[in-house]
Amino acid sequence: VASHGEDAVPALMGYLGSNDIDARANAIIALTRIGMDAVQPLAASLTVGNDMQRRNAAEVLGRIGDHRAIPALLAAAGGEGMPAESAAAAAAKLGGDGDAAEAYLHLAMGYFHGDSQTLLNYDGTYTVWSVQDGKLTGRDVPQFLFQYELAEQACYDALALDPALAKARSMIAVTSYAELAAWDALSDEAKGSEALASTKSALEGSAALAASAGTADLMAALTMAIHMKHGDAAMMICDTIADLGDAGDLAGGNALTAALTDADKTIRYGAAMALLRLDPAEAFPTSNLVAKTAGDAASEAAIQQVLVIDSDSKNAMNTQRALNAAGYHAVAAQSGAEGLLVAKATGAFDAVVVRDTLEDITTFQVLDELRRD
Repeated sequence: VASHGEDAVPALMGYLGSNDIDARANAIIALTRIGMDAVQPLAASLTVGNDMQRRNAAEVLGRIGDHRAIPALLAAAGGEGMPAESAAAAAAKLGGDGDAAEAYLHLAMGYFHGDSQTLLNYDGTYTVWSVQDGKLTGRDVPQFLFQYELAEQACYDALALDPALAKARSMIAVTSYAELAAWDALSDEAKGSEALASTKSALEGSAALAASAGTADLMAALTMAIHMKHGDAAMMICDTIADLGDAGDLAGGNALTAALTDADKTIRYGAAMALLRLDPAEAFPTSNLVAKTAGDAASEAAIQQVLVIDSDSKNAMNTQRALNAAGYHAVAAQSGAEGLLVAKATGAFDAVVVRDTLEDITTFQVLDELRRD
């Protein structure tokens, strides 16, 4: 349980459907004791096995009481017979209701943002679970991509239920660019390591796939990246739109022109540089901002970046202002989890200033996680 609890789930799953009542009871007890580490593989397994196995899997998820199981339980509740009834009861017990595809999308958002109540990882392994060819399968991923891979899998689960869910397609594109940004933030030594050779190849493939989405889907992805406050992903999407040479209807205003006035300078700069490359023939809303914003981007290329992590919003703002006034570019985060997300997503900070006490996690947890990355 302490080291590799989730890896025991595939071996125990078959016993949940056993005709041997003792074997079945022991499997239920073992999975319940493994607890939250068993949730992801157990939730993924709700589509495999006989009726008894799926019913008992749903009931165990209800006992464990982890909200991450809600989307899979809602999906299973849409079936027939006792497994569906058990899944519906377990989902209700966890406070889940509504559309399963939307629930998967909500879960994906939690993973993407590194929400401390969603990105739970007590055994220290980095495995993404899914069903492949009718078999529960775990796929190990690098730690720096873990939250994005979980988000992406949740989006694919949503699309399996509702292929027309445009938000899930946009989210997959955003996670692809977020992963590329996380890769860019790695040291040259890490990028060249043999351990990450396959990761580099996979990311190149995902970048090509995201770029093939077309202007309309990329604009929707840009809107989502801005909403989720991932500046680096938004900037990469802007660059891809410029590569395509098609930004859609600029005269009527769209996500790219709106990005020119965003509060995040990374997003503003990305939009300005993309619009410079596109060189539209006609004026559009905020077109007067392009030259100045692009100039600001060029002038700040050598400015040092500082991340401020402080749960006291007033202190965070004052520290940020003081650093900016001193010639640095400071970004403030008002929780330890948010600070880690920004640090991992950006990867370009020259210094990190952390308050000695935080409201969500300890300062030492923040520092330890930064050191491990």
